[in-house]
Parts: sequence; C-alpha cells; structure tokens
Amino acid sequence: QENFPEPAATFQRRNFRARGFSLSGLFESVIDAVSDGFTSLVNNVIGAESKNGKIQVSRVSYKGHQLLRIHPVTQRQVDELREMRDTEADDIRFWTQPAANKSTDIVVSPDIIDDVRDFLKNSKIDYKVLIPDLQKTIAYQNPKMSKEQRDDLVSNQGHSMTWRRYHRFN
Repeated sequence: QENFPEPAATFQRRNFRARGFSLSGLFESVIDAVSDGFTSLVNNVIGAESKNGKIQVSRVSYKGHQLLRIHPVTQRQVDELREMRDTEADDIRFWTQPAANKSTDIVVSPDIIDDVRDFLKNSKIDYKVLIPDLQKTIAYQNPKMSKEQRDDLVSNQGHSMTWRRYHRFN
C-alpha cells in the first residue's frame, strides 16, 4: 500500500517548484539581505568615512510620510495587510506586525498614501493618522544647534569618535 501525500501538501510543493523555490536559493537570499541590511545600517548610522577622516552622512528625509495606526479585526484583513507589506516593501514600513484585534503602526510614503487609504477603506480596516508629516515631527524633536552650541559640545566632549579615531582608556 502506497502512502500518498495530502492534496494540500502536494499543491504547496508544486507551487514552490513552479516559483523556483530552493533551499540554497532561500539561504543565499537571506545572507544577501542580512549583508545588504548591515551595510546600509552602518552607512546610515555612522556614515561612510572619507579620505580626510570626516564622516560623510547621507540624510534620509521623511517629508510627507505619514504614520498610520490601523486596526485589523479579521484574519482576512491581517492577510491583506501582510500581502500589502510584501508587495509595497519600499513605500510602506511596518513598525508593528499585523495581527487580528491589535493595532499596527505603518509609515507610508507620500507617493502611495492615497492608494493605501483607499485600500484600507475598501477592506473596511479602521485607521487613523497619528503623524501627518513624519519629517516635521523629527525636526521638532531634534532642533538645530547653533554654532555656539556645537562648539561647546565639541570643547566639552573632545573630538568625535569614528571607526579609526576613538578615546583611549589610558
């Protein structure tokens, strides 16, 4: 007597093969994502150091980005949000993962904010705008320092640390 796999399991295996799924491909993708993410994180946090020893910082602007708090109720709504997260990864950042009957916070780029709002309305997912312009909130929380304040900071704390310049213990 032969053992036949369940129909659902057969469908999933065929579906993965049709999409070109392989364990080694998955492993490579994960390694690439971690590597790219780490490089991006280091460059965004500390900047890339130039030849003259000064840090080159590339700023990210969140002008027009909105922070929305959404509240999915059903599993269908959660699944739709997960699909949206996976298809719009560049324009939507999930600060919390979607779950039924729990709030989920997302940052949406200005390029697709109208589409996201329409999607939420059509899917009957309640939402509210927590921050209408994320960049303005960031600027308010981090006011610019005057030249005098910056000079005081440098004189009180010494030079800034980099990967090559740092304070020694002795």
